[in-house]
Amino acid sequence: MDNIYQETTATDTIKQYKDGIMTDVDATVISECHFAIFLNDSYYATMTKKRAFVDAMSGHCLIFTDLTPEYLNEFTVGYSFCNGEVIPERLSEIKMVEADEENIVACVFVDGLTMQPRGGFVDHDIAYSTNQNLNIALSPQKIIDEMKRFTERSETFQTTGAIHAAEIYDGNACIKFIEDLNKANALYKVIGHALMRGIDLSGCAILSTGRVFKENVHACEKMGCHMLISKSPPTRQAIEYAMEKDITLIGFARGDSFKVYCGEERIII
Repeated sequence: MDNIYQETTATDTIKQYKDGIMTDVDATVISECHFAIFLNDSYYATMTKKRAFVDAMSGHCLIFTDLTPEYLNEFTVGYSFCNGEVIPERLSEIKMVEADEENIVACVFVDGLTMQPRGGFVDHDIAYSTNQNLNIALSPQKIIDEMKRFTERSETFQTTGAIHAAEIYDGNACIKFIEDLNKANALYKVIGHALMRGIDLSGCAILSTGRVFKENVHACEKMGCHMLISKSPPTRQAIEYAMEKDITLIGFARGDSFKVYCGEERIII
């Protein structure tokens, strides 16, 4: 399956009102596609494209969501691992069907989904130096500096203002940066990227742009990641779960400051 299903952004001519005048301006807008994950390829192998769309809309799938049309394999693997209790050994083929070409509905069928075990094969084409300490520790300045780079890294946000992002950070460099319409989907995509390449996240931090919910902390815990940093605040349930699972949770990481909600022992002063 092609990693990019269609163009992520497009340029449209729209009207802008400013200083009492209406003018034509070019606007960069984000694309979205409807996306479903099915965990029973044998049952759905003979169904029609229309049936796939109807079943997805009826909730007969693991998830039906809107996301940006890129890193679809990574999303499938990341979401299935975190929410479908899929714990396999190697990556199998993922099939996609255009259920509705006009509305761009993609349906992924997974049967015996498999992936690299954590700590296994590492893609050496990715240049990074992973912190091998299970309990990652960062100085305040490293957190501040990387969050600034993280914020500036999104050209799509600069042009559209309609995107979230997630990043894997090993304490020295960005391992992977991925964007999506939904902050949770961006997180699942970077997790899928790590799983497909056998990247061990136990010595890494995950950076996010959006509010932190319990499900986001749960995804980090499933991957053995001990630190989650966001520009936005967490919920009470996210904080309690992070405390229970010994995860450092940092919010409001903006400018030259941040707030540590739990796990302050991993901040090196």
